[in-house]
Amino acid sequence: MPDRHAQRPRDLETWSSQVKMWRSHPLTIERFSYVTLGVRDLESAVSTYVDVMEAVPVQQGIDDALRARFQTVQLGDCLLQLAQPLEEHSDLGRHVAKWGNMICSLRFKVTDLDSVESWLKRKNIRTERLREDLVVTDVEDSYGAPIFFTTEEIPGDPFAS
Repeated sequence: MPDRHAQRPRDLETWSSQVKMWRSHPLTIERFSYVTLGVRDLESAVSTYVDVMEAVPVQQGIDDALRARFQTVQLGDCLLQLAQPLEEHSDLGRHVAKWGNMICSLRFKVTDLDSVESWLKRKNIRTERLREDLVVTDVEDSYGAPIFFTTEEIPGDPFAS
């Protein structure tokens, strides 16, 4: 049986050249920020993740751009944003109505949103600037799931450098 840890990118001799490549890429990705899980009932979802799975609360609030109430939690070595739609006709509202409690998007921390938009446009991926610090891909161009790019810092983020 192969050693699954031997295949981790950081273990490969090419890691330093790969880091240079993605750090200089036009998407300007610094790191993965979090997964968003659309939920019907935020309090119930938070209770499950915090009380049962021992996730650690990081941030909560309302995201006007997504039209959602949210709680971001640390679950192991990643962040998970639990998001309840404020409007049933929003993108998140339609997602939750169709799929229930289900992953709905990914978010990446970047350094330059203008570069992100420019590169994605060259690749025929439409985007929308939801606010000064947030860009999202058109779901028709990103396999049915919105991919978010942001320059925002998450208060209390245990993975921020």
